[in-house]
Amino acid sequence: ATKDVAASLLRNRVAKDFLARFAFVGIFIVENVLHAIHFEFEVDQMVLPAVAPLPYEFAVSLHLVHIIFGLFGAIFVLVSGFDTAGRTALTKGTSMMLVFMATITWTWWINRQGTLYWNLDPHPFWDIRCSPEKRNRTVHILKNVSIVGALTILQQLAKYESQDLGGAPS
Repeated sequence: ATKDVAASLLRNRVAKDFLARFAFVGIFIVENVLHAIHFEFEVDQMVLPAVAPLPYEFAVSLHLVHIIFGLFGAIFVLVSGFDTAGRTALTKGTSMMLVFMATITWTWWINRQGTLYWNLDPHPFWDIRCSPEKRNRTVHILKNVSIVGALTILQQLAKYESQDLGGAPS
C-alpha cells in the first residue's frame, strides 16, 4: 500500500510553508521579469561579451534560457506545494533553476562583460590588496553556489519521497 499523497513532506500545510518557498524563489521571479524588461541591453552589455566569440544569436538564446528557466523554475517551486503534482513540479522546477544558476553565474559573475574573474587581479579574495570588484564577484559566486546546494537538496528530497511513496513523481 502506498502512503497518502497528503502525507508528503513537500506540500504546503500552513502559510509559513508557502512564504518560505516565496522567500526562497520570489527574487528569481522579480529578477527574471527585470531580465525580460531589459533584454536587449543585457544581451549587448552582459551576455554577448561573456560568451564571445560566439555569435549574437547564441547570446540571445542563452539569455532566453536564463529568463524562461529562472522564471518558470521559480513558479514551479512555488506551485509544487499546492497540488498532487508537487514532486514533479519541484523536481522540474529545481532542474530549470539549476540551469539558470549555472549559466547566470558564468555570464554575470565569472565572465562579467568578458572579463574573467581570475583575470581581475592577482590577489585572492581574502587578501587586503584584492580589488572591490573581485570581492563583489566572489560573494555572488559563493552565494550562487549556496543556492545551487539548496536547490539540489529540494530536488533530492522530492526524488527520495517519490521513491519512498512508490512509483514515479506524481
